Amino acid sequence: MKIDATFLGSKVGRRIFVLFIISALLPVATLALFSFSQVTTHLYEQTKRHLHQSSKAVGMAILERLLGLEAELQMVAFYTDSGTSADNIAESFGERLQKRFTRISLVTDVNQVTSVLGDLRKPPALTKAEYKYIADGKSVLSIEHRDKSLPRIFVATALNPKNPARGLVVGEVDNVYLWDIRDTLTLTMEFCVLDSQFRVLFCSHPAPDIVTSAAKLEQSHSALHELPWRQDEDDYLVNFWSIFLKAAFFVPEWTIIVGESKSQALKALTTFKEIFPLVILMAILLVLLLSTSQIRRSLVPLESLRDGTRRIANREFDSRVDVKSGDEFEELADSFNTMAFRLGRQFTVMATMAEIDRLILSALDTKHIVKTILLRMRDIVVCDFVGVTLIDADSPRSGRTFSGIDAAGELTSHDIALSTEDIRILRDNLGHFQIRNGERIPKYLQPLAQKGTKSHVVLPIFVDDELSALILIGFMEHTELSDEDITQARRLADRVTVALSNASWEEKLYRQAHYDPLTDLPNRTLLKDRLPQAIVRAKRNNTQVAVLFLDLDRFKSINDSLGHAAGDLFLREITRRLTQCVRAIDTVARLGGDEFTIIIPDITADQEVTPDVTLIADKILSAIAEPFMLHGHEVSTTASIGIALCPRDADDYDELLKNADSAMYHAKSKGRGNYQFYSRDLNAAAIERLDMENSLRHALDQDQLELYYHPQVEISSGQIVGAEALLRWWHPSKGLIQPAEFIPLAEQTSLIVPIGEWVLKTACAQNKAWRNAGLAPIRVAVNLAARQFSDQDLVRKIDRILRQTGLDPEGLELEITEGTVMEDTETAIKILNDLKGMGLRVAIDDFGTGYSSLTYLKQFPIHTLKVDQSFVRDITTDRHDASIVATIIGLGHSLNLKVVAEGVETQEQLNILRASGCDEFQGYLTSKPLPAREFEVLLAQATSTMMPSQRAL
Repeated sequence: MKIDATFLGSKVGRRIFVLFIISALLPVATLALFSFSQVTTHLYEQTKRHLHQSSKAVGMAILERLLGLEAELQMVAFYTDSGTSADNIAESFGERLQKRFTRISLVTDVNQVTSVLGDLRKPPALTKAEYKYIADGKSVLSIEHRDKSLPRIFVATALNPKNPARGLVVGEVDNVYLWDIRDTLTLTMEFCVLDSQFRVLFCSHPAPDIVTSAAKLEQSHSALHELPWRQDEDDYLVNFWSIFLKAAFFVPEWTIIVGESKSQALKALTTFKEIFPLVILMAILLVLLLSTSQIRRSLVPLESLRDGTRRIANREFDSRVDVKSGDEFEELADSFNTMAFRLGRQFTVMATMAEIDRLILSALDTKHIVKTILLRMRDIVVCDFVGVTLIDADSPRSGRTFSGIDAAGELTSHDIALSTEDIRILRDNLGHFQIRNGERIPKYLQPLAQKGTKSHVVLPIFVDDELSALILIGFMEHTELSDEDITQARRLADRVTVALSNASWEEKLYRQAHYDPLTDLPNRTLLKDRLPQAIVRAKRNNTQVAVLFLDLDRFKSINDSLGHAAGDLFLREITRRLTQCVRAIDTVARLGGDEFTIIIPDITADQEVTPDVTLIADKILSAIAEPFMLHGHEVSTTASIGIALCPRDADDYDELLKNADSAMYHAKSKGRGNYQFYSRDLNAAAIERLDMENSLRHALDQDQLELYYHPQVEISSGQIVGAEALLRWWHPSKGLIQPAEFIPLAEQTSLIVPIGEWVLKTACAQNKAWRNAGLAPIRVAVNLAARQFSDQDLVRKIDRILRQTGLDPEGLELEITEGTVMEDTETAIKILNDLKGMGLRVAIDDFGTGYSSLTYLKQFPIHTLKVDQSFVRDITTDRHDASIVATIIGLGHSLNLKVVAEGVETQEQLNILRASGCDEFQGYLTSKPLPAREFEVLLAQATSTMMPSQRAL
């Protein structure tokens, strides 16, 4: 039905017109109010979450800077403790330190204050609790509040964590450096930092009433995000986050309060308010201008707009209102669609930013962050390609670009290299730079350009002024990004910077907790995780797991003789060799010192002694035995390996390691340089060994040790000229225990050092007592173990014993095996020269059974060679032994050395030795080893047959 333009003159026309007004304006008004309510609610919620994440980001930035300040002071402490003067430290690191501190001083144990930077004459007063916290190897924060200016903040740490009494390093933090973190916030945000008593530590904008308001809210148990904040005639929305600093710096938490102007935070809402009045006004104008026929036509776009508004309220921002009326309603629909697109874009960006912020808070690994960027960057910038390049921290000119995710969910990547010019361009364009179609494409972008991209945008990410990553955006056609797109992309890049920094820090902490810092091998903590996993997998798959417990046989000697730096290099080389001997699925762990554990999983269950294990063990022994150069010295060693199998020997972590350890000690008892499999008999042996070790530890205190003396006789005169002190152990329940049973145990457990010192002191005191009793002066020979000889205080200890007992040095002779002096010839020569300078005599024991090196023998300042009894035993029946003994005697005399034969039991042996020119002998032919009282009787008898002139000698 056609209605003319005069319909307003009729009641029906007016009624229709009124009905149209009502039907047109009422839905619009209703939808406006409903949408406004929904959008307002969502914007408030998003703003609060964003403010919370921003306060978290500020807190993390402050914490990161505090940890960096602590690291700088620890560097100053390290160089100071290493002997570097304060002036040298200031000269070397002054520019770097001045960016972070206003003053730094050293406070020694005598309260002497030395300035390193600035003039900090009066350091902050620390409590006893703070000093104790520093003594535990940690740092403390001290805050000095001032009335009209920012508080002074100090960081204090120990000069030497191992010796806290040496003093402190105290630095006053530069407030500009600590609080200059605006790059973590938007330009419209302000923040304040309060301590646990709601005192202001810093505010980015003056807020004199914030402390009072915060305290009142706390007392009323209200949330801090309800804190009233008004600034420049504008109300602010507020949220907060607390930094818990008790564990790191021994201070209560700090509260970060971040606020944003309502007018800025709810800017989209303002636009929303401005658009809808215009819509209503246009609707009224259309009603006045259109005829009844236009009313029907107008109802359709109004209904479309109404439906579109509802979809926006339901966050269906991708839907569009399609109006083709050719009038204002079509323009209104276009504006509505633009508004919906911008709102959807804003919500998408906020959701992406929130996800990145969650990554920052949860500190996920780097790969997860990269995946998030690859998946979500297109939500921020409409593009055809996204890539993320991670720069190698150890090689700043190389990195790896991640460009996609395959069907299995794994990242696809390729290696890239950066030139010096590339890095310069990236530093000159810290925000971003665009490579347009036709411009030169850097090499690191060429793999992407091969996919057809014609223009690119690169967003560099710098962490601590070092290039850390790149975000690469590619377009198949020439594209000019808007300022808004660039801003949003840069904001994402800034968040990625924090996320990568946090992830890197978390990965570093994980590595410190689970890997050995010297060798980069898994430590005991990670071993305790991997071995149970291997055991569970073995039970599930019906396979075996082998555990190899490896101990280096001569590491302490190398460490003591060449120094700890050489010892560290030695352990790294051993680590390299071990990792080359095992499979990719095996685990090599360092438990500490010279102990390593190797896990070999997935071994076929039906093999009793598996070829896989023995092959690896043989390879390890061969690899470790290969000599190598260390600080100009050729070094070699061997290893003892114990092997236990799961489930044959044990099926839990502790038992399996214990059994492998027992097998290792069994390998050592077999002569070292070999491997042994665990057997159940080893448990009994291990228990017996532990019992003997515990008893031996109490043997000295309970006077269970006794010295026997074996006479040494001069062949030409038949007189006793010396005695070898031999140790005996009288166990309270087992009786006499022979040295061969307990001396090796003492050497393995380091008990040989106090036992050896007791032997030296007892032998010297006994010899002095015999001399005081008027008996013939003889020398007493005492055996030195290898571990005693490597003691850096050996010469000082012997000198102290001689002074305490009053024995002349010529009354003591020290017996050392060839193997002991050959372990480190340069150090051995120095020690022997020191002993000779004291007037002591030195004998090489068991000569002929070891190296027998003439080159070194003539360099050693020794006095006596002792022929091993293994050569003397068959001297009367074996012409080869007789020839060897004669050769040793001739060799000794050619070097002006006395020669003593051991193990002489018959007169025929003595006659051959006399004919060969041997100087002295020792053996059962004269006497068996005797306790001190019986030897004194024997010595008294020999003294009575001597000429007076001989007694006086």
